[in-house]
Amino acid sequence: MDKTLRSGLCALVAGCVISGAAQAQEAPYEIHPELGYLGCFETKPTLWGATLEQAMQSAEMEGAHGFLYWPERAFAAIMIGEYPASCTTPPDRDWHVYLASEAMIFYQAAKHGIDGCDIAFGEEITNTTLWGMFVAGRSMGAPGFVFDGAIATGRVTLDRVPDECSGPVNPAQALYVAE
Repeated sequence: MDKTLRSGLCALVAGCVISGAAQAQEAPYEIHPELGYLGCFETKPTLWGATLEQAMQSAEMEGAHGFLYWPERAFAAIMIGEYPASCTTPPDRDWHVYLASEAMIFYQAAKHGIDGCDIAFGEEITNTTLWGMFVAGRSMGAPGFVFDGAIATGRVTLDRVPDECSGPVNPAQALYVAE
């Protein structure tokens, strides 16, 4: 089974295990059939022909707070920003609202990199996903983590990332910090 499919299935199946960390995890996104969406938030352009697993994976890679999915037409749209508590739109029978679990929204992508910063890291976690790192970080009480999606590897930070860190963002070492 390829890594993309395994990652998508992992996101949907309770009791999935993060390789190298042996941590059970819940799905990164949960359906909220009671919520509507019209006029409540912006989305990125629609993903046409997407499966639910692909929609979850796209949202996960974006670090999105949620996404919309229309199963009958295989359309998905990634949410920009958070789902507003003030949204009173009734649910839509076609588009389903999926929101990030608590672990997913605990960390945010940093606007800077880690070059030149004195940061202590834990052991390398291999064969993982961004979602796997969100869960690993929360379960370890880590103040942050770095993740390299190209090689499916990450490390949690053992200490808070210093405010003076200001290196450029490096996609191969994307830094996520606790809010």
